Amino acid sequence: MIEWIRAFTPVAAVLITLVGGWLVGQRVSDRWERTKKQRELDLASLADLYRAYGEFYAIWKTWNAHCSKEGADPSAPADLPWVLLGRATAAEGTIEALLVKVTTERILTDSQVDALAALRQSYRVLRSAIRHGRQLNWGYSAHPQYTALKGLQTYVARLLAESPGSHPEAGLAARQFARTTANSYEQRWPQVAAEIGVFFPDGAADANRSPLPHRYGRPGPLS
Repeated sequence: MIEWIRAFTPVAAVLITLVGGWLVGQRVSDRWERTKKQRELDLASLADLYRAYGEFYAIWKTWNAHCSKEGADPSAPADLPWVLLGRATAAEGTIEALLVKVTTERILTDSQVDALAALRQSYRVLRSAIRHGRQLNWGYSAHPQYTALKGLQTYVARLLAESPGSHPEAGLAARQFARTTANSYEQRWPQVAAEIGVFFPDGAADANRSPLPHRYGRPGPLS
């Protein structure tokens, strides 16, 4: 019996080593696959953000041309305003869905919450202009709202390009999402771009000054 045990011990040690190595390998492989899948989802969200901005720009320019002083192009479809309104709303929906993803998968700083909330509000400006039948008068590249939109877009794109850390628990995720969809940013969203350091009119070095007229006042703290 003792001889049998002695003979089996090296075999058992090899088997244990092999099984242990297989289990560790599986765990590492599973973790790598999860990380890879998360990265693919993040890149897909980043692509959605890029497309949303491109769609915003295309709708804006088409709508402004439709509302130009020369009058609407007689060859334009009669339902063009309705079509553009639908496209603008869809672009907003893309941003809204993005907020759900980001707030449930990342523990965000206050600045990141502010940026996401401000970006959401910036996309609503176009839909509002179409609904009220007026041009979106961002007539020059350094327009405060246009400058803020560009800065916020790059800030959020950079956020999505970074790998997320720990996921928030459900309560924190819900609170983050509620904050990013708060209407308190409706007037002050351009100011957020200056506060987080992405307000650069035409790339000027002396950027990040207040982009808002005095009548808007200074933003208060988040509730």
